Amino acid sequence: MTTFLSWKIFLLLIIAGINAAMAFFIYLRGREYKANMWYARFLSVIALWSFLLSLFYYTESDYPLLVITRLCYLTAIFISPFFFIFAYYFLSEEKKMERKAKLALALPTFLLSGLVLFGNFIIDYVGYKDGVKTVFLNKYGYLPYIAYFSAFILLAYRELFKKYKNIAPFQKNKLLIIIFGTALPFIGGMIFSLIFPLFTFFKFMLVGPMFSVITAVVFIYAIIKYQILEIKLVSAEILTFAVWLILLIKIIFSPDT
Repeated sequence: MTTFLSWKIFLLLIIAGINAAMAFFIYLRGREYKANMWYARFLSVIALWSFLLSLFYYTESDYPLLVITRLCYLTAIFISPFFFIFAYYFLSEEKKMERKAKLALALPTFLLSGLVLFGNFIIDYVGYKDGVKTVFLNKYGYLPYIAYFSAFILLAYRELFKKYKNIAPFQKNKLLIIIFGTALPFIGGMIFSLIFPLFTFFKFMLVGPMFSVITAVVFIYAIIKYQILEIKLVSAEILTFAVWLILLIKIIFSPDT
């Protein structure tokens, strides 16, 4: 394994750790709110996706690599609907999702999951292109995958912008942080990790998960300044979170591990 590849894996593990830590913290401090629970699930899926992507770069055997690739694309399916559900409940805890809406959300998700896991409708095979490990996708199957992911992201922002028009002025800053703190990572992540693979361009696949760190930093700031997600953070907890993150990085980059 080359040094560059090792750094890719380590970086993905750090990204997974940051998102998992944020998800766990939000769950512990705000699990009485539906929006918080769905945002924690959203972060957990990103953490799992980043971890599976590190396994993708680490694994060389053909069959385990194909299984990991399918799991990686399966996990990514849940990122956009989880974000949409979070957007649906954010600042609207009293809302209830109708059964028709739940079915409209669940049916395409489970259908797409089955297509990812079985057969080659979406994933054809894993190989190398110009020395880069690459997932060769069935373009006719992958286009619905892109459409599905994009549709839920657009619906989520439609929901957030609708709320921006109707909420009280003191809540608008919170909503703007959500919108702009996630828009750039989504745009960047979708370009590098969703669109580029359609053209078998995997060289910058790592960049997609890296954008999620921007969201984590923005939300830490927002939690401290605005108590966003109805979470209050005290200085001792900030210090504890920082210490655990430093220890995680030290363990991952230790030459003895």
